Amino acid sequence: MSDARPRLTFNPVRIAVLVVVLIVVTGLAGFSLYLPHAMRASALETALQSNLDLLSQIKMVRGYYMQNILSRLTAGGVIKPSMDYHNKPNEIPLPATLVKELSELMAHDETTLSLVSPYPWPHREERLLTDFEQQAWNEFQVNPDKIVFREEVKDGKRILLTAVSDRMTSQTCVDCHNAHPQSTRRDWKIGDVRAVFQVSRAIEPVLLNAEERSHYIIAAITLGAVGACAMLFGFMMLIERQSRAKHLADQQAYYLAEHDILTGLQNRARLHDAIERSFGQARSPQYSTLMLIDLDRFKPINDTYGHTIGDQVLMAVSGRLRAICRDGDMLARLGGDEFAVLLASTCGHDDELSLALQICASMAQPFDINGQVMSIGASIGVARIDRDASNTTDLLIAADLALYAAKTDGRGTARVFTPDLMAESLKRRHLEADLRDALDRGDFEIHYQPIGSLTTGRITKFEALLRWNHRERGMISPAEFIPLAEATGLILPIGSWVIRQACREIRDMPLPVKVAVNLSPAQLQHDGLLDVLKDALDASGLDPSRLEVEITESIMMENDQKTLALLASIRALGVQIAMDDFGTGYSCLSYLQHYPINCIKIDRSFVQRLGQEENARPIVGAIIALAHALGMQTVAEGVESRTQLLELADLGCDEVQGFYFGRARPMRSIPSSAQAA
Repeated sequence: MSDARPRLTFNPVRIAVLVVVLIVVTGLAGFSLYLPHAMRASALETALQSNLDLLSQIKMVRGYYMQNILSRLTAGGVIKPSMDYHNKPNEIPLPATLVKELSELMAHDETTLSLVSPYPWPHREERLLTDFEQQAWNEFQVNPDKIVFREEVKDGKRILLTAVSDRMTSQTCVDCHNAHPQSTRRDWKIGDVRAVFQVSRAIEPVLLNAEERSHYIIAAITLGAVGACAMLFGFMMLIERQSRAKHLADQQAYYLAEHDILTGLQNRARLHDAIERSFGQARSPQYSTLMLIDLDRFKPINDTYGHTIGDQVLMAVSGRLRAICRDGDMLARLGGDEFAVLLASTCGHDDELSLALQICASMAQPFDINGQVMSIGASIGVARIDRDASNTTDLLIAADLALYAAKTDGRGTARVFTPDLMAESLKRRHLEADLRDALDRGDFEIHYQPIGSLTTGRITKFEALLRWNHRERGMISPAEFIPLAEATGLILPIGSWVIRQACREIRDMPLPVKVAVNLSPAQLQHDGLLDVLKDALDASGLDPSRLEVEITESIMMENDQKTLALLASIRALGVQIAMDDFGTGYSCLSYLQHYPINCIKIDRSFVQRLGQEENARPIVGAIIALAHALGMQTVAEGVESRTQLLELADLGCDEVQGFYFGRARPMRSIPSSAQAA
């Protein structure tokens, strides 16, 4: 890769400043065009609202007059409403007449109000509707709730016309109009539009004020923009004085663009370039083999001790890689805890695996970081450039598949790519695609394995075990799809479904039968687990004490404080917590002391040795005694014979689970007698 760097033939700072100035000028011009229109629209909206408020006041007065004055005065029959009430005793104005006269009284030079109608009401037969009033009337026939407004120029002044419909609002009003001898119709009904309420307001002063204010604002913003541009030019001059320092910084940036800043190794981009060059060198490629290295158990160290210690571990790893690899090999850090080695073409086929295993052995040795001894490990995938791929992408895929196989083999080892790994990958991808659809298609179901009391012989709870009935392959083993669900993150929606379904199905079982649901590490690390449990309990109505969640010992090593807080919150809900497969993990007694655990499930590996190995009985007895001393229940897993059952009863075990006691079955296959047993 050439070290020559292109020299800039233009000043980027000047160009940036000119672009900014151009943007400011363009934006200012656009703003100068936009603001007057915006402020004018705002002024019109304010005037429109003022007109509507005035119309609402008139309507409110009419309503008050009808309900509190007219109805009382006319109740005795002596006083009656009339259009021609002037100079007539015992007559008062009709509501419409009152509105018309109020409108005339409230009108002034700037504002006029009117109540008009195309119906030939008495004394208004000659009043013709204006063009605007006719438009409003027509639109009210389609939508009586519509607000009609228009801006016009009258006598050289701009005015805003606003109209709303006047409707029949009560049965009393309808009866009055239908019965009145001067009414133009006899078929009025509630909701009919009888007239148009209109208000006309002069808006010339409002619009002139808005225009004047917009000019002031534009002037102020222009002044600020000029000042900002002046500051930008000053900034440009300052930057140009520092161009020499910037050039040196650019050189450093070039280095950082090709190297990992923490370890000093090559980065992903340089690795890809080197692989591409090797594919282009058909006769004598510079590199022959790619190794992808993934550190094992690095995340717990990073989470427990912090990123500073984690970075020191990564630097120590890079040091060991440098010590093992040869001068012609390329070392790269791809990010996080992922590294890569490109072996020079002088490395033989046998040497590549030997070197990979040597790296695994080196990484398995403890690291001493500031007096702290830490153990990690490494899994490695190996792929050859001349045999396993024809381009960079395929080579990385081949190495990654080999790395996945190494992790599947138990980590801490190396695997060389073979074609069957690609076939397994395709099969896994197809299974993953089916797994993503299985939940929506209803392919999952829960089988329940009974757990019984050794004291009463009755079923006390059922463990919910997920089963996948594939539409083409039939039943797929959980050992095949559960790890895939955990690796792809699908365990979260699937696990949530299991919790909800188990709560729903176990709800109808007679008390005190409980249900136990397994939680994966991914579920415990997800922030939404507590809400999932709450929602499942609320939706099903299941008593929280009838739900038990099972966790493994290894989960507690991931994040001590966070896990403790989550489990405490789960217990606060009333949900029980059991430690599954006890004795196969870390078995740290501090977890039993500090964590809110109700039950210990003794792993089947201990139970199956009862009656066959002498040391099996004292180990199981010690676990049971420890659990009872801490106030916990015990469940023995994998009970398959009467001998094991009797041994466990003699040791004081509380409950048992296994084929001898009952196999897992779907809820529909569990007889009612077993449910009530």
